[in-house]
Amino acid sequence: MLAGVPRWLRTLVAVLAFAGVAAWLTHSTWENITPSRQDVGFQTDFRDAVYYPVVAFTDGANPYDPVRYYRSYPVGQEFPLYSPVHLVAHLPLAALSLDDARAVYFGLNLVLVLVLAGVALRLAGYDVGLDGVLALGALLLLSAPGRVDLRNGEPTLLIVLACYLALASRAAQSGRAALGVAFALAKPTFGIPLALVLVARRRFRAVLVGVGAAVAISLVASFELASAAGGVGRLVDSLRDDLDVTSRSVQSRIGSPLRLDAANVLARATGLRPSESAATALGVVLLAIGVWAAWLLHTRSPGGDRSELAVTLAALVILVPIFRVGYDLLLLTWPILLLLRRRSVDAIRPAWLRTALVVLLLIPMIDPTSWSAFDDVVGRGGLASTVFGPTALGLCLLAAFAISCLLAVRPVRARAAVASRR
Repeated sequence: MLAGVPRWLRTLVAVLAFAGVAAWLTHSTWENITPSRQDVGFQTDFRDAVYYPVVAFTDGANPYDPVRYYRSYPVGQEFPLYSPVHLVAHLPLAALSLDDARAVYFGLNLVLVLVLAGVALRLAGYDVGLDGVLALGALLLLSAPGRVDLRNGEPTLLIVLACYLALASRAAQSGRAALGVAFALAKPTFGIPLALVLVARRRFRAVLVGVGAAVAISLVASFELASAAGGVGRLVDSLRDDLDVTSRSVQSRIGSPLRLDAANVLARATGLRPSESAATALGVVLLAIGVWAAWLLHTRSPGGDRSELAVTLAALVILVPIFRVGYDLLLLTWPILLLLRRRSVDAIRPAWLRTALVVLLLIPMIDPTSWSAFDDVVGRGGLASTVFGPTALGLCLLAAFAISCLLAVRPVRARAAVASRR
């Protein structure tokens, strides 16, 4: 469609588009940063979950102690249970003031959006040019997870790129996969499902090295944390307290409009409110099903780990079963680009299921319910807005997960049926 347009013109338009969206996002973010320590406005997650935990760590304090952390630093919430890898990775920010660190991290995330765009395009088999990278980067900034990630100051882009590094690494590239696993374990809700997917693909060495590296980094950091907490026992108690505070927070408990994982969306869709234990059990069951499907798929096609179905299934195994919020959906960039290719040797069949997967993944990325025009139609804050908002987005992801698992299992069942007839 754009074949007749000169490359320089496409590049110029892409530069202007990315610069315009980035400027709009920067202005709208800084306009909504408040000096209050409450969990309101933009960049609060950067303040509470990235910057001050690192400052506390370098100060010799224990950021996992929710009471002392809140009393000692101008934060609005507890430090979520990122692993100590997260603290070590962000140590350089402690040398900066909050304002400087916020600006640097926002700029870093803008750059990482372009890195994600380039990496996803290359992995999906597209030509990687400046025009394509900038155009996709602008679309990612406009997407629901992209806007939330930049505005809140999340470390998600780094973790998504770590997942891509691990998933895209071939069998002979165990070091790359291990590095991806180790960094993804900064956020265990990403790192653990990622490691299980790689185990399903028989990447045992990469998983062992990656987990070992993350554990080693965490142990070294834990010596300082245990000293700050007053001993190993008190550090463990603070971790337990932190988990308890997090699980009882409005944004984390079952029924939250911020959560998109399967247990939460089913609770919202049915009106039931299961216990956290029941929700966790459901997540573990779904995770086991997804890993089993990934194992079957790899068994059938050991060299097909970059195929449309393998990549889509891997991303959904990471996203659907365990606690998940909107900005985590940036992980869908690579699968969506794969599914949007016109023709591919490994395309999902039948074609209508491939189209269904594209739609089911694009809806949460676009999230039309997050734009004010949607609220103007259905009524701001009304039941329709609630139902068609996070519940519908989560159901789309759950449906895509179910379809991907069925597609992975179906050929195995088909062969079994043929064998039984013989």
